[in-house]
Amino acid sequence: FCHLCVAHRKVFVKEQALYTPAQLHRHHQGKDPAANNAPHPMCNMCRERYFDESALITHLSRDHFTCHICNRLLEEDSARGHVFYR
Repeated sequence: FCHLCVAHRKVFVKEQALYTPAQLHRHHQGKDPAANNAPHPMCNMCRERYFDESALITHLSRDHFTCHICNRLLEEDSARGHVFYR
């Protein structure tokens, strides 16, 4: 099983897919055509995967820091995107 899907998908356990290690790796990257899922994004600092982008952003905001200068620039130009630090 994908532990992220088991924890976050609202389906019965018997409806969860079983994966070999190679299939699980493809599933995490979103390359599993049978699952029809988006990739589970990875935190580049912790090297942990999260269920979706929303969970990753929550993790980054809670466990990592942004530069106060970057935050000010982001307010002026939202196309820049967030930069997180350990």
